[in-house]
Amino acid sequence: EQDFLTSVSLPSGGTPDRDLVDICISLTAPSIHGEPTPLPYSGPVLSMDPFDAAWLQRAADIVSEPWRFLNCRPRNAVLVGVEPHLRLLTTILLEEGYDFSRSSVSALISTGDIITDFRREWYEAAWRAPIINRYSMSEISAGASVCNRCGLMHPDTHVIAETVDPLTLRPVRNGIGMLVFTTLYPFVQKQPLIRYLSGDVVEVHWGDCSNDDFGFQFKGRSTHFLILPGADRSRPILLGADVLEVLDPIPDVARSCKFSELYGIRDG
Repeated sequence: EQDFLTSVSLPSGGTPDRDLVDICISLTAPSIHGEPTPLPYSGPVLSMDPFDAAWLQRAADIVSEPWRFLNCRPRNAVLVGVEPHLRLLTTILLEEGYDFSRSSVSALISTGDIITDFRREWYEAAWRAPIINRYSMSEISAGASVCNRCGLMHPDTHVIAETVDPLTLRPVRNGIGMLVFTTLYPFVQKQPLIRYLSGDVVEVHWGDCSNDDFGFQFKGRSTHFLILPGADRSRPILLGADVLEVLDPIPDVARSCKFSELYGIRDG
């Protein structure tokens, strides 16, 4: 699967040159969903456990000169991980007084959480590099990326994405809806999903971009919003992403659990 996804991600007729491709620093914690799928990447990958003290003690050296841990030539690196792990690593480096001008990281790719305007500015000010936010889920090896042209997210080409009304489950083409995914052969073969209701709420825009007719803005989980039934379709009252935009700049509000491994200590 890794070799197949890597091959289709290359330009037609292209072959990867590992000496030219950036290093990928992958923040990979032990999985709670089984064996993780290897990252489909044509270049060298350095996996780093963000909860391993041995790795964290060498974090400054890893982001400064990752090629030394892979025995390859010096080059730029891309830092990839879920947002809480990226935040953990960034916070540790800031607390240590790390000089980010030494970093070889030219871009960050965040998955698995919302990146607010405040959080984006925080990351880019620290790393002096852009952060790219990816929509993803553990159920399928696919997601969506932000379009440079329209600023909306477009689904990957190897899935079919739709949106339905959160209450009636009728198809919607514009406004608030829940994402529904259908996976495609041969990209998914062992666990095909047909119109899988993700539980993720988005604001969908149809026909606004020449790159892809289907575009959306992620608005959070269906368990994190208030909605009322309407005559024709549901009416959103409060969306999780909008609340987070307001709360994220407030340091006294915990965005996510910081003591998940300590029983008896829990963020409310």
